[in-house]
Amino acid sequence: EEKKEEKKEEKKEEKKEEKKEEKKEVLVNEKIGGPVVNRSTPAISVSGETTEEKKERAKQAVRKRVADEILSTERNYVNNLGIVLKQILLPLKRTKLNILSAEQIQTIFINMEQLERDHERFLAILTERISQWRPDSIIGDLFLNKTDFLQNYEVYIQEYPTSIVTTRHFTEKNPSFKAIRDSFEKEQCKTSNLTLESFLIMPVQRMPRYVLLLKELTKFTPEGHADEKLLVAAMSKIQTLLDGFNSKIDEEARTRLKKIIAVEDSIEGIPTSHESLYNPKRVCVREGILTLKVSKKVNETGAGATRGGRGMRAIQKQFYFFMFNDLLICCGRRVEDKEEDANTAGGAVLSAMGGRDKEKEKEKEKEEERRKEFVFATSVYFRDVVNVEDGDGGGGLMGGEGNESPVQYRGGVVNKYSFRLNCENDVWLLIAKNEAQKQEWMTAVMECWKKVNNKK
Repeated sequence: EEKKEEKKEEKKEEKKEEKKEEKKEVLVNEKIGGPVVNRSTPAISVSGETTEEKKERAKQAVRKRVADEILSTERNYVNNLGIVLKQILLPLKRTKLNILSAEQIQTIFINMEQLERDHERFLAILTERISQWRPDSIIGDLFLNKTDFLQNYEVYIQEYPTSIVTTRHFTEKNPSFKAIRDSFEKEQCKTSNLTLESFLIMPVQRMPRYVLLLKELTKFTPEGHADEKLLVAAMSKIQTLLDGFNSKIDEEARTRLKKIIAVEDSIEGIPTSHESLYNPKRVCVREGILTLKVSKKVNETGAGATRGGRGMRAIQKQFYFFMFNDLLICCGRRVEDKEEDANTAGGAVLSAMGGRDKEKEKEKEKEEERRKEFVFATSVYFRDVVNVEDGDGGGGLMGGEGNESPVQYRGGVVNKYSFRLNCENDVWLLIAKNEAQKQEWMTAVMECWKKVNNKK
């Protein structure tokens, strides 16, 4: 079926070219006083070409048009990459405002700078070849022998899903980045009317576009032409590379990143001094409810070290934890706050309100619904944890060298479903509701702690 369609397309193009030639011949005949040719009268060929020769010439004309399209699309592609780099990437790099870190910029634009340099060189080669085009010219050799740089697309194609999620995240969360993006897209409205995402997807589309253009060129390359086998080999090379790159796309990475963004969006009160949760290398390992008690460490003289924070040593209560591969975040759950509000002040206030006050209260309730589900309480990075140990009092240090004594800490009775994170100045006692939950959390924490601190 595909071959039939290709043949139909070939015939259409050939007929178009034949009609053009017939019109030319009609005009020539009229000028030299020959017979006027109408649609029912065969055209008189001034050159004496046969029908087959006309078809061949028509095919060559289409082949030249496809070659010109390859060149023009390459020129446009290089130009578009340059627009993004000059109007967004360079301003982000050069600004002293630190709108995005170097790592964040890399996550969005990946290796676009490298791709632009690669294609500028390839464009020069294509321009030289196609500007001197003749019926016997070849182009397949360039795509076969001068495109080793296409290997650089592996990184871009694999990391593109993360790039798009990151771009949208900073557009929503970073006003300075949004301002630069808005200015860029406003400028594009004067010409291409393309968004930043439209530019970022261009490298993903480039290799498939090569395959389609080369296929079209092959279709109008005469059988036995020197370029025929070269074009087939070039198409095969590019398609094989593309299939390999696509098979390695990590869709799970995009899903993990979306999860992290969702967690960050659900937590209120993350201190401005705290590192943003967003990090392409960060993974949300698990989440759930544990009881936490933070205690001072006790030194040899019996004195406890001081610690800044929110005064959590005075309480022992349940919190909702988000555990990442490098970080543990402790939050209060706002669901509890809503219940308290409804059971206490809410009822008294409503009973004393009139009609208008009730409307205000409804607005207040809607505002309450828009509030985030969790409230930040505290956090600890695994890089700051000295070791991890079972809290049942019966074991040594899980993260120690095996010959250390258990760390002393101030607190009440040790719960058998607990484990401890020993930090420089504090001890986090985490208490699960049963042994199974304890083992799940303790094992996960241990694995992450070992990876962060390069422990065996």
